[in-house]
Amino acid sequence: MNKITDQRNDLLSWFLASGIITKEGAVLSWLNQKKPGYPYDEITGYATKLFSLEFKKTGSPLVKEIALKTARYVANKKSIGRDQHEYIFDLGIVLSGLLSARKYCDTKEFDSNIHRIHKHLCENLTKRICATENGHAISDDSKWSLYFGPLMLKMSIPLLEYEYQFGISKRDLWRSYSHEIIEKCFEKQTFYVSQSNREIYTHPHCYALEGLWVAHTAGVGDYKNILDAGTAWLAENQNKDGSVYNWYQSKNKQEKNADCTIQSARLWLCWNSNKYASNIKQTIHWAKDLRKGGICYNPHSEDENAWVTMFFIQLLEWYKNTPVPLDLV
Repeated sequence: MNKITDQRNDLLSWFLASGIITKEGAVLSWLNQKKPGYPYDEITGYATKLFSLEFKKTGSPLVKEIALKTARYVANKKSIGRDQHEYIFDLGIVLSGLLSARKYCDTKEFDSNIHRIHKHLCENLTKRICATENGHAISDDSKWSLYFGPLMLKMSIPLLEYEYQFGISKRDLWRSYSHEIIEKCFEKQTFYVSQSNREIYTHPHCYALEGLWVAHTAGVGDYKNILDAGTAWLAENQNKDGSVYNWYQSKNKQEKNADCTIQSARLWLCWNSNKYASNIKQTIHWAKDLRKGGICYNPHSEDENAWVTMFFIQLLEWYKNTPVPLDLV
């Protein structure tokens, strides 16, 4: 178990010292001298949350400084996204980060930003909008990130965090659109890309299960059957080396990507750690071999990936300690 703790702490140290966090407070998508990463708002939101949680644990002034620095970067942006595109999922992740900073760093600095972002998030969820371009809603049911589909279930997290901190519930809104997504995109064991695209992209399948797990534990609804089925499917499709493929039932190239693989292990840990104990250990063993400084995106990639590394840091933390649903990064 000490090796797990050492590995986690080494990855946190890398994150703080590597330069993946810019002077302005943005977190880069990855580090790779041959193919530089880019400032990524969603991932900056994840970092705000991760380091706010770490400050709660350690009380380190440096960690608090990083949490607030990344929070300030995204809090003051007019639009959350990239290249004239605003992504509503990213907006929710940023909101979650700011709420975590508020709670664990004991600050009200971001309250006006939090209220503004929460209002904007709810307006778009009500209209079933997942992305805009130059202020206009866009949708493409062939692309998982441009379809109001499974990934949006993860918005249970910022909505519940806001509810617990400010007393304003949006449970009915989340239940309403989540029911629609489940009806359209979930069948037997898996979430498909969209109602018309029956490919399985494991990354948003995991996002959906993450959101349902948090909602289920908060008493928003009973999602046990979906969580049982969805986590079992991930285990059934785990490769012998501990990895999980990115695509199934698809013509797209299958890769052993670390984000969906680590998400799978984190879900097994959260939902039924005893049942999936060996699956979790296999994934941890597989992922540690992808480490340079941070964790690389897959065995063929030189990208030391920011979100993969943060997901793995939390997996290692929760492997040692009890998972806390609303703390999910």
